[in-house]
Amino acid sequence: VWAIGTAADVQALHLALVGVLLVLLVGWADRRGRDAPAADRWLLAAAGVFGLALADHRLILFFVPGIAAFVLAVEPRIIRRRRMILWCAGVLALVTALCYLELPLRAGPFRAPLVYGHPETLVGFLYVVLGVQFGGTVHLTDLGRISDALAGLIGGQFGPLAPLVPLAAFATALRRPRYALLTIPTVIITWLFAASYENAAISRYYLGPVLIAWTWLAVGAIALVDLGAGGWAAIRRRSRRASMGTAAMGTAAMAPASEPRRGPVVGLAVGLLSAALLAPTIAALPSRYAAVDRSHDVSARRWLDAALAALEPDAVVVSWWSYSTPLWYGQLIEGRRTDVWVVDDRTRLDEDLGGITDVIDANLGHRPVYAIRVDPADIARLTRRYDITVVSLPAGPSLMRIDALRDASA
Repeated sequence: VWAIGTAADVQALHLALVGVLLVLLVGWADRRGRDAPAADRWLLAAAGVFGLALADHRLILFFVPGIAAFVLAVEPRIIRRRRMILWCAGVLALVTALCYLELPLRAGPFRAPLVYGHPETLVGFLYVVLGVQFGGTVHLTDLGRISDALAGLIGGQFGPLAPLVPLAAFATALRRPRYALLTIPTVIITWLFAASYENAAISRYYLGPVLIAWTWLAVGAIALVDLGAGGWAAIRRRSRRASMGTAAMGTAAMAPASEPRRGPVVGLAVGLLSAALLAPTIAALPSRYAAVDRSHDVSARRWLDAALAALEPDAVVVSWWSYSTPLWYGQLIEGRRTDVWVVDDRTRLDEDLGGITDVIDANLGHRPVYAIRVDPADIARLTRRYDITVVSLPAGPSLMRIDALRDASA
């Protein structure tokens, strides 16, 4: 969670929307019996937040089984309320559609300087929306690796509280069974997918389950407080009865049992348990802060300044995404070196320019040509095919100046 907070990544927004969605759904359930019309507005708001989350990242789809079970458990007759169902579906669809409408608009009538794919066409729109470029392989058969991933996740995120997470989930199932229906299936589905999906930095996919596990710990803490309060009240009752006479005891026995008092003792217990939950995070503050602090990290700026200064006028740079983006930032945001043509792997696809060597061969002899590659196979191939001068840069990959064709068969 700390690391993702300093990254330009969709997962930070996903985590925030998951938190808001949980609050709205639980708020709807708590208000359902008191004020149904007002409660319905909470459910509509939840549908809107779900639509926004769907436009942000499709990981929210793993919440669907849990949400369906939760809503039916709270209000079994909702399947007969067709108007309410249509309202929720309409709000969800409208919010999602409005968010996705940005794609064809910025690629069509309001053309932006930089457009990913061709979302102004139906094929391109579906390509971006469905995340075809992020396709990977799911292996659900390696249960050992999946279990190891779960154990490592719990241990790494919760530290000394890790053994309490399964107990907290059990306590949630007992104390708040409808909330358990909402969250436990979501955590299981997300965990199974993330642990078996081979693509990119999958640790980000566990942010939602980690947040949910913290809510389980909170429910478990409340259960402990109530258990302690009930035990304290029982002790006090036995003490009072022991000091009474026989007749008084008989009268007291006929009186209805009082609810556990949540007085100063319970307040103290709540404070101690809250401190216990916060203690691991507080203890880890110095090391976590040092690990994620980027306030003095100017490596991207140093690399960009050096790269733009090294490039010859009217140069072509066959680049890779993580280094194309700072180059584009320098051009489009800061207005620097607009004479340089940055040809990213995405650019080659969108403009049908062919492979890396096709772009180089088409421009070699006409314009200065450079390459930025991080794949060892790409670097080896270019080294065999061309005469290259390496231009070293600080805090990042070097520029490879393509001087001449050496071996066209390479």
